[in-house]
Formats: sequence, C-alpha cells, structure tokens
Amino acid sequence: SNKGNREMALQVQSSAAFAYLALLFMGDGSGTVFVPLAMANFAGAVDKVLIGEIAYDTPGMDESEFVEVVNPTGAPVDLAGYVLGDAVLTTDFEDMRRFPPGAPLPAHGTAVVTISAVAFREAFGRPPDYEIVDSDPLVPDLIDDPAWGDPEALFQLGNSGDEVILRAPDGREDVVTYGDGVYPGVVGCPLLTPPNHTLERFPYWLDSDNCPVDFRAWPFPSPGELP
Repeated sequence: SNKGNREMALQVQSSAAFAYLALLFMGDGSGTVFVPLAMANFAGAVDKVLIGEIAYDTPGMDESEFVEVVNPTGAPVDLAGYVLGDAVLTTDFEDMRRFPPGAPLPAHGTAVVTISAVAFREAFGRPPDYEIVDSDPLVPDLIDDPAWGDPEALFQLGNSGDEVILRAPDGREDVVTYGDGVYPGVVGCPLLTPPNHTLERFPYWLDSDNCPVDFRAWPFPSPGELP
C-alpha cells in the first residue's frame, strides 16, 4: 500500500525513536488502530518506571554495586515514595529503601542508586544520584522503609542471585531476578559470566517480566546512560 496508495512505511533503527513514534501512533486520534500494525520485537512501551541496569558483581568492592532506574515515559516522574530493594517479604533479612522527597526523574531519564557514593565514584568515574550509606554529603541517601525487612540490613545484592524490586506508591512493581533469586510470575536471568558485566535492559522501554528477554549481559557498565 505504501507504493500503490498515498501511504508511508517507515523503518526505524533507533530503539528510542521507535518507542516514541509507536507511542504517538497508539495515542493518535481515538486510539483505535484501523490498519494492520507490525512492529518487529515490539511488545509495547510501558508507562511506568523500570529497572534499567543492575551491577551486582562490581570490580574491587561490593559497595560500588548499583541499580539504575529509568523513566521510559514521555512525562517526568517524582520518585518520592517509590521504594527499591531486595526484600520479597516483610520478614526477610533484607532491605527496602524509599527515595527521599524531591526526587525528580525526567522523561527518558535515569537515576543511579549505589551503596557508597565514594566507592561508586572510584569504580565508575562519576557520582551516583543516590546512595544507601552516608559516604558523601552531596549525594542524597535513600531512607530505610521500616515496614520491610530488617532495619539493620543494607540493600546489598548477592553475587549468587537476588531479587531487585522497584515499587511505586500506587503499588505497581517492576521486579528483576537473577541467579537463585525467585519472585512469583518473574522469569530470572542466569548469572553473569565473566564478572564485572551488568544486566542492561535493552531496549530500555521493554518489560515482559522475563529477564532473558528484557535484559542483555553487557560488558561495558554504563550507569546513568540509556543503551
């Protein structure tokens, strides 16, 4: 039809541009799609904040491990009230941490959470956006959620496996598991080999709760950068 009629076919290589154009198409007019729509490997751009990259086996010291969250939507999000951690149950000896007030996340932006800002900066050459322990007064700290886990526990990721949980104030979740980590309804990723790789969501707007589908093993850690 793009040859016989006045229609157009557009092939896009950029994942970010593709997601943006697909959202425009889906939202155009009444939102009803009246023509066949084929999108290769496109499961639909989500409208919630996602876990974008995970580094659980970092060089030198565990305190530089990080979790990056990404906003794949076209609108800014306030992370205040969001919780991030690895405690599946309230009784787990693990931790959930709240983002502090005034935690803006712009559209298609990222926020990097690490244990120690000092260790993270030494490992990756840039400051994180948030930290768990108070190692740098210039980096905001995540606040312990007393309703989940043990208040003495730190949000630390196990090298043999774990669950990474991001929960919004309205209860919506994004969960990623790897290794021996288990969460209902979520398919986990195998452990990374060799070490110092990260799990990177690719493309950054895809979420199927299937880690091997949503993530790739990435040998070039890029906290704070979209793939």
